Amino acid sequence: MVFQNISTGKSQREANPNLNPEKTWMLDLGTDVVLPKFRTSFNITGYYGEIEDIVSYRYDENPLISGGSIIRSQNLGGAKIYGLEIGFSQPLTEHLSLIGALTLNHSEIIDDPLNSGHQLRNAPDYWGSLQLAYLNPALVNANLLFRFSDDRYYDDENTELPFFHMSSYETVDLKIWRDWKLCDTWTLTTTLSAVNIFDDDYETEIVYVNPGRYIEGMIGVKYLF
Repeated sequence: MVFQNISTGKSQREANPNLNPEKTWMLDLGTDVVLPKFRTSFNITGYYGEIEDIVSYRYDENPLISGGSIIRSQNLGGAKIYGLEIGFSQPLTEHLSLIGALTLNHSEIIDDPLNSGHQLRNAPDYWGSLQLAYLNPALVNANLLFRFSDDRYYDDENTELPFFHMSSYETVDLKIWRDWKLCDTWTLTTTLSAVNIFDDDYETEIVYVNPGRYIEGMIGVKYLF
């Protein structure tokens, strides 16, 4: 195995040749249920997992570069994680459906002198979505999506700083699309999307910037063999 130090801008990533691989054991059990009379379908899955030698990243100040940081990889003790994944789909009319998904999650670092009791990075206690989908290929297709997430941390140290501790958020997206058959083999595809319709300001990870509301369009062609 080859280890190397990498520098990007003011960030320096320092190799750790003594790093051990993570070892993960996961168990999940779920079921799918369909109610034909109401055309309702839903699923639920419970899961439990244990992790040993968690690979984590520590961000230290670089004394040689103003505003710079040194990213060091390290092994923590262990962690346990468990929760439920729930989903459902309910047709409302011939073309309109309500679709939802929810994950309830608990993660906790254990057997580590500095981070025991902390939440694993990027592992909020809940997240999910609720969408209203209209599918009518002869007319138009549309999807109104509500997304939400609990607060989460960028690091396993659970640092209480902006962007390291990211607050809970909710946002709404809209997508409209239609395919136009040009001939037996060629199809024109048009899409219009609006992301974060209400221009909500919420925290994202350090290396990403929340762009706020934005609208994008796409035109493409598909060839069917």
